[in-house]
Amino acid sequence: MNHTKCNKIVFDIVVALFLLGALIYVAIYMQGIELVFHEEVLDFKAIAEHMNIQNMVAVVYLGPRIFDTFLEVNVVILTVFGMKFIRSAHH
Repeated sequence: MNHTKCNKIVFDIVVALFLLGALIYVAIYMQGIELVFHEEVLDFKAIAEHMNIQNMVAVVYLGPRIFDTFLEVNVVILTVFGMKFIRSAHH
């Protein structure tokens, strides 16, 4: 078995174990968590004026959703690197 094929098999096993671990975590450890929805609404107009942002969509992403946006960008970057790794293993 060549080195590239061995790397792909190891990568596939690691991804499968990670997904299995995440599934087990959600199934076991998060079953007792109660979801609480708060009724407070942020004043996006005040945030827009404070940050001097003209676009209301940008206010949502740069205001209270900045951490969500940052994590989503990290997921996309990791996905791109993962796809590059998989593609390089095939060549």
